[in-house]
Amino acid sequence: MPIASTKDAQIAALYQHIGLLEEQLRLLKAKTFGPKSERMSQLVGQQALFDLDALEADEKPADAEAASDDDVRETITYKRRKKRGPQPFPDHLPREIHEYELPPEDRQCACCGEEMTVIGKGVTCELEYEPAVAKVVEHHHYSYGCAPCKQADEVLEAPIRSAPRAPRLIPGSMAGSGLLAFVIASKFVDGLPFYRVERLMGRLGVKLGRATMCN
Repeated sequence: MPIASTKDAQIAALYQHIGLLEEQLRLLKAKTFGPKSERMSQLVGQQALFDLDALEADEKPADAEAASDDDVRETITYKRRKKRGPQPFPDHLPREIHEYELPPEDRQCACCGEEMTVIGKGVTCELEYEPAVAKVVEHHHYSYGCAPCKQADEVLEAPIRSAPRAPRLIPGSMAGSGLLAFVIASKFVDGLPFYRVERLMGRLGVKLGRATMCN
């Protein structure tokens, strides 16, 4: 009998503890998710489980923070971006200037007949594009020999000197440095496959196969 009474007391204590935990969980949910008026009404008679003053103190910073957020949003709402006009063209681009002047017969003043002078000018700019141009660069290497020595009978072999040849990036290749730079940039910078580079060169009238570029 004493053992049964002890177990009953332990079970009753556990049920009481479970009930206390369930009540605390319910109040915590009401504090977290419920409206403020509902939270306060539910917490009036439960000061034994939670400190009402502490809860109100916890809510005040949240309200102040929310008000601060509203103030910030109000300030951001009335900010306006400054309108920007067209951006100027970079200074490193070459510029081609076209000047437009009145012919001499139109410079006569209609009032007094005197010739009018320039008092100002307006400048408008436009960005132009020049398509790529393929060209052939010929390197002429001249050889020099001594004419008197060549005509003399006692000279067996007349000396000959030739101008040095221009170095090439790829020995034996007919591709210039500009073409090599274009092919490499198109492939590895712009991500163009070789068949598209072949079409680009074809529009310039040059037959450059993709197999040649791969080699």
